[in-house]
Amino acid sequence: MSGTAVQAREPSRWRVGMVIGGKYALLSLRGEGGEGPLFEAQNTWTGRRVAIKLLHARLGRNEHSIARFLDQARTATRLEHPHIVDVLDIGQDQSDGSYFIVQEFLRGHDLRALIDRQQLDPAQALNLLVPIIAALIAVHDHGIVHRDLKPENIFLAKNALGTVVPKLIDFGVARAVSTVTKSVAHHERGVGTIEYASPEQVRGDMLDARADVWSMGVVFYEVIGWKRPFDGADEGAVVANILRLDPPGLEQLNPAVSSDFASVIAQALHRDRDRRWPSMRDFLQALLECPSIPGEEIRARHRAVLGSLAPPKPSTASRPSEAPRPGNRTISVIDLDAAQSLGAGRLQSELGLESGSRATTDGLAAAAERALQTNALDEAIADAERAIRRAIGTPGVTARMRLVQAVAHRWRGAHVDAARCAFEAMELHPRGSAPWFESVGELAVASGAIGERDRLGSLAAAILGVEPSDGEAAAARLVAAFRIAAWLLRTGQTERSESVRAAVAEGAAALGPREPLVRAWYEVIGAEIGSHQGDPGASIEHLQRAVDAFAEAGDARSACVQRQNLANQYIQLGAYAEADVALVEVLKAALAMKLEMASVVKANHAVVLARIGDVAAAAQKAREAVDELVARGNRRAEAFCRIYLAGILSFQKDFVAAEDEARAAIVAASSAPEARAYAFATLGALLLRQKKLHEAHEVASRAMEIMISIGGVSEGESLIRLVHAVSLRALKRHDEAEAALDVAVARLRERAERISDERWRKSFLENIAENASTLARAGKRDEVG
Repeated sequence: MSGTAVQAREPSRWRVGMVIGGKYALLSLRGEGGEGPLFEAQNTWTGRRVAIKLLHARLGRNEHSIARFLDQARTATRLEHPHIVDVLDIGQDQSDGSYFIVQEFLRGHDLRALIDRQQLDPAQALNLLVPIIAALIAVHDHGIVHRDLKPENIFLAKNALGTVVPKLIDFGVARAVSTVTKSVAHHERGVGTIEYASPEQVRGDMLDARADVWSMGVVFYEVIGWKRPFDGADEGAVVANILRLDPPGLEQLNPAVSSDFASVIAQALHRDRDRRWPSMRDFLQALLECPSIPGEEIRARHRAVLGSLAPPKPSTASRPSEAPRPGNRTISVIDLDAAQSLGAGRLQSELGLESGSRATTDGLAAAAERALQTNALDEAIADAERAIRRAIGTPGVTARMRLVQAVAHRWRGAHVDAARCAFEAMELHPRGSAPWFESVGELAVASGAIGERDRLGSLAAAILGVEPSDGEAAAARLVAAFRIAAWLLRTGQTERSESVRAAVAEGAAALGPREPLVRAWYEVIGAEIGSHQGDPGASIEHLQRAVDAFAEAGDARSACVQRQNLANQYIQLGAYAEADVALVEVLKAALAMKLEMASVVKANHAVVLARIGDVAAAAQKAREAVDELVARGNRRAEAFCRIYLAGILSFQKDFVAAEDEARAAIVAASSAPEARAYAFATLGALLLRQKKLHEAHEVASRAMEIMISIGGVSEGESLIRLVHAVSLRALKRHDEAEAALDVAVARLRERAERISDERWRKSFLENIAENASTLARAGKRDEVG
């Protein structure tokens, strides 16, 4: 079967890994249409998989194209039907003004892919197309003509049970009946597809629902006859055939077609629309009354569609009629009427996109900031560097660009580069300004990641000793303070962390309600405290609020990080099934956005896989994560990942390799005492299994000393206490062992009591191996006693 030529597409600035609309991470390019690319994406706030349809930049400069693009979203949102694709959102990205439509993500393939492989008989065609006819009846009842029915716009989606659900997609050229005065023959060559266009459409007459009856007849003819009724060497030949040719009867092309069925299709293709089926309802009724359709069950099932449809409304008349009133369904993100009224020049200027601006220093700087906003991290770093080279003698631009680079390097996992850029930005920005506080916060995060714990205290003193210059700076100071406090806690500087939090508590209470980023980081530090104190339930509550606040602030990357931390707390509760689901979704988003945190997510997922029995996959994933984190210099994350890998290797009885990983974790955690304590305990457990009792007790004691000195750990407390007690018993120091076990049990029960949900509490005590082992050992001792 022949197809129309496809024009070359202009490259889109939007690529996989970027974030559009502040929250949609582009995962993969699924296709390219006349209006623009179609991406598979993920809502980074909710984790939902969606499809994103973008308007090409060249069309985004044309008021008519913008209006048509937005009108298709309006149309689809008015049509709530199980066989019409759902439009979830529309928007205009603030970085470059790109328009986009968010639809439900469908798994499956279009009807074209099916009929390219096989010819259908009438019963098979009815199974797929009756639901589409029902959808079109709903479309026509709203006074709308689709105008572009073809196999490519009929999607055979598969639901969770594997059942095929036909869906009508793409309302790009749909119109209200009273507005359909143009056609493929009048200045809209890209509107509609010529092989499926009715005679009145190619002539440029006003259209009504009978144009869709014709197109549906063409689709039936093609899927059953395995050829189009109107084809030709070029567009002109196709139009001539539509206007003059009588195609062969369908029964001549497929022996399964009866003459009565063929005549129903032929009437749908009558050149005189007054002699065509007057409506989709009539067309469907005629199809189902054909006695040749095999099986009463098939006819009865499809007739049920007619009974379920609402009575026809006045707008379904075969003659053009008044346009319907707009539906009452809300369309979010932008004001559509305002968006349509923006002229191309006005839109360009409002977004700072004047021609040639990228060639200037300010243009390069603006481009770098836009790239950072949309997660084009490499592009942000490169544009910022070019702006810096042009900005010699302009410290303000250099300061802005070094801060952009610091943030971009951090998200890429290049923490040494992030620290260098953040330090330079801090030196160049005016002390007390919002960018200065932001630079201090970035330097703190990078320093913590690469193990420079001593720098954190001086940064805390710096921000607490400087007054903010204005309200924006006051909010930035609070965010920086909470980021520093979190890293102080992670590096074992508990008292300093508490003093920083106390110093900014009053300001946070005042600004938090109206500043979502302040509120988000306040919740993050609350989650850190809950985790440090062994209270995963409290940590989960804080993290859920943090995710919401980051989403409100439009910070998709940070929201993604906190969703990963939330999944980690499920691991701490032994809720491995919940953690598995959450981590799979977070990992997809993190990989799409090319964030360093993807390595940490892999490490956490490796733990879950090992706990649910897929040890080989767990080991492979953990090794990948270790290699990635070593390459990026994130020593703290590397330490935790090596701990996880050591545990997985011990499941595989490879104690030598497991011991090597535990010792490497101790080295990597030299500036991260929480991880160091956990690593010592992991090594102690491995040494006990190898009967190296004295060394096991020595490292177990080190783990206990570190944990006590820093006031607790976020991970590994039960293992630390259990290994210490068991090492004492192995050396026959029974009284000390009993006392240590008593403390371990008491502490475990204390932590369990903080978990209000009985289901989570039970999971915490029974599913986490070291917790269950602690209670089991205490129970056996009590039985003997």
